[in-house]
Amino acid sequence: MTLNLNRTKWLTLPILSLLFGLVSCKESDEQVIENNIDNEPTQEENNESDVSTIPLLENYLKKGLEVKNAAVIQRDTNLNSDTVMIESTSTSPANSNYSDTNVQETGIDEADFVKHYDGYAFSYYDERVYYYLEASPAIAETSIENTSPYKQGIRVFDLNAPFNNNDPIFEFPLADELGTVSGLYIHQGENPQLLLLADDWKQGIQLRGYDARLPMSNLIEKMNIHVPGRLLASRKMDNKLYVVSSFQPIIHAPALDSFIQYPTDEEQKKHNEELIQNVTLEELLPNMNINGDEFTLIDQYSCHIPDDDIIADASLTLISVINLNDITNISSACLAANSNNTYVSYGALYLSIDSAFYDINGLESEAFSDIYRFKLSDNGPIKAGKQRINGRVGDNQPFRLSEYQEHLRVITTDNQLLHQLHTLKLTDTEMTKLASLPNVQNPEPIGKPGEDIFGVRFSQDRAYIVTFLTQDPFYVIDLKNPASPKLLGELELPGFSTYLHPLNEKLVFGLGKESNWSGGVKLALFDVSVPSQPQVLTELVVGDSYSYSPALYNHRALSFLSSNNGQPEKIAVPMSVYQSNFIWDFDGLYLLEVDLTSNNESMRVHNIMTMETNNSLNYSQLSSYDRGILSQTKTFFIYNGKLFQQPW
Repeated sequence: MTLNLNRTKWLTLPILSLLFGLVSCKESDEQVIENNIDNEPTQEENNESDVSTIPLLENYLKKGLEVKNAAVIQRDTNLNSDTVMIESTSTSPANSNYSDTNVQETGIDEADFVKHYDGYAFSYYDERVYYYLEASPAIAETSIENTSPYKQGIRVFDLNAPFNNNDPIFEFPLADELGTVSGLYIHQGENPQLLLLADDWKQGIQLRGYDARLPMSNLIEKMNIHVPGRLLASRKMDNKLYVVSSFQPIIHAPALDSFIQYPTDEEQKKHNEELIQNVTLEELLPNMNINGDEFTLIDQYSCHIPDDDIIADASLTLISVINLNDITNISSACLAANSNNTYVSYGALYLSIDSAFYDINGLESEAFSDIYRFKLSDNGPIKAGKQRINGRVGDNQPFRLSEYQEHLRVITTDNQLLHQLHTLKLTDTEMTKLASLPNVQNPEPIGKPGEDIFGVRFSQDRAYIVTFLTQDPFYVIDLKNPASPKLLGELELPGFSTYLHPLNEKLVFGLGKESNWSGGVKLALFDVSVPSQPQVLTELVVGDSYSYSPALYNHRALSFLSSNNGQPEKIAVPMSVYQSNFIWDFDGLYLLEVDLTSNNESMRVHNIMTMETNNSLNYSQLSSYDRGILSQTKTFFIYNGKLFQQPW
């Protein structure tokens, strides 16, 4: 088997000095902690080091391991991991038979728990937790793996089945050792496949491909790929799957299995020092396994080491590009850093790394993000620029970035909850800062004091931002001139939106909560036809305290379908509805219609597919795996292991 690893050799960098310590100085009174920023070493410093005798990548990894061996606790500079999911931007195209996964960028698919192909829906399930909760005390004390009749698996439903046929036509259990399944893809090629992507923190990432052609009596495995590391993100464009992962030798390299991460005495530190000294670079680098065959993924020349950042982390961010029509054709890229965030446009992949300066008292004095751009060429990802901007993008916040007409727009937040919008000019090889908002000409802040960002949506030459503390300011920002962004309008209303979805240039759909996280679920239709005076056309509140929707945290749980002949836009929202006394009422799929006709713009509840109610159960059974699927004439709801349908 031949593996074509198309790599770009970027390592034409000056020799780095040995300043890989955790703390370094910024001027006289500030220190850098975690992603440490040192001044570029002088020629004299380079001459004094012995780095020239060690491959640059090996030096980076081993110095990071030495820092970990020093048992120094690094300061966490990420944004709060509880920051809510932000906006998505795509809608299923008109004339589509069924609604597709709701994704950030049109044409770029994302892994989800339900996918459909050729009139069939594939649904991932994981009932291990539910079985544990429902088990008797005697069973609950034993291993779930030994007692649960269902663990995890895939159910296949016929979307053309009669209305009263709710059961799957096939059900395939999956092995527990797969780890946590992040979602499914469909590859529609000459040999269509159902792709499953799973992640185990220690064992790495598993990509399985199964024959998606029917009839089937079992899931026939056609592809088995193992990528070492922890899954950060994945996307699919045409016949290529992009997998972004974090590889940490201290966790994922077998040669360091005996490394003691938190040494408590000199003997343990000496043990680690001997490991670091004796381990080879090849043993520190990841290999990819394709259908049982092992291949080298990167070497010392194929990883970009930031020339101005000294990151004592011994982490690599890997970009693996898998050609699904020829899985032996793998291209890769590597960044010697631990990325916080991934955003993918149709022509590029962006990684952001959050860091901060700290003063001598350990207080944060300045937060910043480094943005790396990789162009997605036929020969693999090619580094095409880096830029540093003020504030943090945050952890797993891809929708805070948007590429449009050779510009990148980025939203950041610092530790004082001051928010900025940055614009960057893109060329073939560089990113150049153009402007930031607020600025001298437009000083009005984004958000009131103490308000955090709950929702962001870029749409062509506009940005919509929602901040919240006690009210929901909804901001409209003009980006027609990237060199001079302007805040055009603001609307204050109770509650907040965690998800914003423009339906056209006039209307934006919003999903959130009516007051705070314990209130009812709010569905809103914003009119932005006059951007200086945004208005709410329709506001619907579902349920009371503890009512929720999986779409509050995951944009893929929503379904959109554009209709034909000027008919209303269709939206499906899975809901678990609670009464005012905190008692669960029912689970259901809310079906919304949005009239896009000029002068008649409005939103209404078309119907509710009510599932389980408190007449038969005492608790909600709605899960993060349940999804609605829309067609022009029917509505489907995969809920609690069954497929329910009704005419629209």
